[in-house]
Amino acid sequence: MVKPITSKGILMKRFLLVTGGIAAGAVLVGASNGVKPSSERMGVATSAAAATTPAASIASFVTPVSHPQGVTAGPGGALWFTNAGNNSIGRISTRGKVTAFRHATIDEPRGITAGPDRALWFTNRGSIGRISTRGKVTAFRHATIDEPWGITVGPDGALWFTNDGSNSIGRARLPR
Repeated sequence: MVKPITSKGILMKRFLLVTGGIAAGAVLVGASNGVKPSSERMGVATSAAAATTPAASIASFVTPVSHPQGVTAGPGGALWFTNAGNNSIGRISTRGKVTAFRHATIDEPRGITAGPDRALWFTNRGSIGRISTRGKVTAFRHATIDEPWGITVGPDGALWFTNDGSNSIGRARLPR
């Protein structure tokens, strides 16, 4: 049974995920027996193809976030996310408990990934950042890092990231 949302951030509703058949930008709410337009901003249709998925549960957590950009699973079973609007990195438990980490070097963070060193790595205005699970932040700057956005760990164990400002892909090897 799906429970209604509370101020503590419990699951909101049961929503039908739509992969198509609705005009792009339409917001949808419904169950497996039908779909109806809604003013609630939970799901946004992006395709005009005619297909739907089975009903799924979507949760929205009430958090002190502003313009979250990226989210990743981290060590210890929590999720970590970038918070570009208030220059922080957030940690959220699967029950909705949020912790925000701020540091002078965090500036409009975008992408985030769990690194092979059990820390979280994120893209930041003009740098790549590292945050330990205890909240210690380190920034890494280089002349070739220009507006990095997405970030992931490659099969070689290095960090790979997009450089939006220079239309390039960057690679950073972690010290061993």
